[in-house]
Amino acid sequence: MSRNLSSGLRRSFVNLAIVENRPDFPRVFDTLEAAHDYLTGYVHWYNHEHRHSGIALFSPAQVGDGSWEQTWKTRDQALQNYYLRHRERFHERPRTPAPADLVGINLPKEKQPTN
Repeated sequence: MSRNLSSGLRRSFVNLAIVENRPDFPRVFDTLEAAHDYLTGYVHWYNHEHRHSGIALFSPAQVGDGSWEQTWKTRDQALQNYYLRHRERFHERPRTPAPADLVGINLPKEKQPTN
């Protein structure tokens, strides 16, 4: 099995595990059309509504179209305002997480992001 196919299969199984843990997952589909309809709705939810921890709690659609930047500015402003009003609750100025500039699977070492 090629390395790319193997990583693709791993991603598919991870996504399947996420689907199966959804409260509305029916476990058994009566027809192929029912499975297709459910997964079509799931993919829309996953890409447009679900907030992913790996991309700073933005949706893939927001990161893809760039609309995350405005939401990030709003989040950052709220966090910084809170910090200014309650410095005693912080050890240092908080940073608002943002999606990484570069992401990928099996990136060459010279292109891997540094933390």
